[in-house]
Amino acid sequence: MTKANGYIFGFILSSVIFIVFFQTSVLAQNKNTENMVNSQTQVQNQIQTQTQAQTASPLSENQLKLKSTEKRQLFERKLTGLKDAKKKKTIILVDSRLNNLNKKAVMSLQQKTMAMERVSTKLRSRLTKMNQEGKDIAQFEPELANLNQKINSLKSQVSIQLQKDYSPQITEEVKLRISAQEATTQLKTDFQNLNTQFATIHNEALKIITQIAL
Repeated sequence: MTKANGYIFGFILSSVIFIVFFQTSVLAQNKNTENMVNSQTQVQNQIQTQTQAQTASPLSENQLKLKSTEKRQLFERKLTGLKDAKKKKTIILVDSRLNNLNKKAVMSLQQKTMAMERVSTKLRSRLTKMNQEGKDIAQFEPELANLNQKINSLKSQVSIQLQKDYSPQITEEVKLRISAQEATTQLKTDFQNLNTQFATIHNEALKIITQIAL
C-alpha cells in the first residue's frame, strides 16, 4: 500500500469513528426524551403512515419550509390554550430539545457528508494518476459516479432535513404525551434513514479504496 493510499484509509477510518459517535449521541438524547412518554404501538402505526405519505409525495425544500412555518405557528397558538402549567412546561421543553437536536444532528451530518466529498475528490485524483500511468481504471469509473450521486442525494436530503419542525401536535391535553412521543419517534426515524444512507456511502467509498490499493 502506498503512502497516499494509507492516508486515504486513515481518513475513512476517522469517518467510521464519527459515525459511531453521532449515532450514539442521537440515540442517547432521544432515549432521555422518550422516557417521558409511552403508547409506543399507537405511535409507531401513525409514524409509519406519515412516512409512507412522505415517500409517496416528497416535498421540496421551500414547500417543507412553508409547512414547517405553519406548523410552528399552529403550535404556538395551541400552546397558549393549555391550562395545565406543568404539561405546558413539559411540552415546551420537548419541543425545544427536539428541534435543537435536529439542528445539531444536521450540522454533524453535513460535516460528515462534506468529508465524504473530499474523499471522493481524492479518489478522482488517484484514478487520474493511475490512468496517466497506463493502468486500467474502467471498473472504478461507474463505482465512483454512483458514489458521487449518492453523496449529492444525501446532501439534498440533509438540507431539507434542516427545514423540518418537530413541535408536538397539540390537540387535547390528555394526549400531550402521545404527541410528544410521535414527534420524538419521527425525529429518530428520519435520522435513522439518513444514517443508513451515510453508512452505505461510507462502505462504498471504502470498497473503492480497497480495490485501488490491491
